[in-house]
Amino acid sequence: TLVLDPLVGGIYINLFGLPRAVLGWVPLVSLVTLPVVWYAFPLLPIPDVWVTGLSEGFAFSVEAGLLFLAFRGGIPARHIISLSLMMNLLSFLAGLAL
Repeated sequence: TLVLDPLVGGIYINLFGLPRAVLGWVPLVSLVTLPVVWYAFPLLPIPDVWVTGLSEGFAFSVEAGLLFLAFRGGIPARHIISLSLMMNLLSFLAGLAL
């Protein structure tokens, strides 16, 4: 996650001409959500499929929210949502591949 998210973020930022400052925030927002996803959600007494869905939804929402707050109006919300979705989807798929 901490390696893949900045790579995805860098590609996305270059493709859409977004401010490079976004790239500095990408690992920071991942550092906020990663411990919760790895250590808190697995403690929930629910089936693993629910834990996965809830933790990924949490990571996506919180990361998008933090990026939105960091760039209030400076970046369209559609880009923030798309970036967060792509980072989390690719991170999830990479985890499955491992």
